[in-house]
Amino acid sequence: MTSAMLSTPTTAERVRSACVRAAAAILAVDSVPPAAAPVHHLMADGSFALTVPSDSAMAGAGTAGVAAVLELTDYAPLPLREPVRSLVWVRGRLHSVHDVRLPFPAPVHDVGGLSRAIRTLMGCPFVNGLRARRL
Repeated sequence: MTSAMLSTPTTAERVRSACVRAAAAILAVDSVPPAAAPVHHLMADGSFALTVPSDSAMAGAGTAGVAAVLELTDYAPLPLREPVRSLVWVRGRLHSVHDVRLPFPAPVHDVGGLSRAIRTLMGCPFVNGLRARRL
């Protein structure tokens, strides 16, 4: 009888999984206080789409972009003594994008609603956290 070979994920696969599952994100830019990015999404090409508060200095980054660091935190779904499963820092350039229109099925009035609407558009079955969406 042979034992099954279990392959472990590569470092790149672990980082990608952590970025997809991250519950919290903080964006840092030089000479500007760090700001929470309540809505963040890892795109297929490896770039991120995220929101920052409109009154933040980061909101006016411009189309040329500024150097930035995005910190993503993946928390365990269970109450543990050490709740952080992984912490990832992504370095890149922050670009402003204005007037983005997405075909939401209903009006969005707050950040939580925006997060749920984006997850619905992306096909995520977990629209409300870990509770599966009713089809």
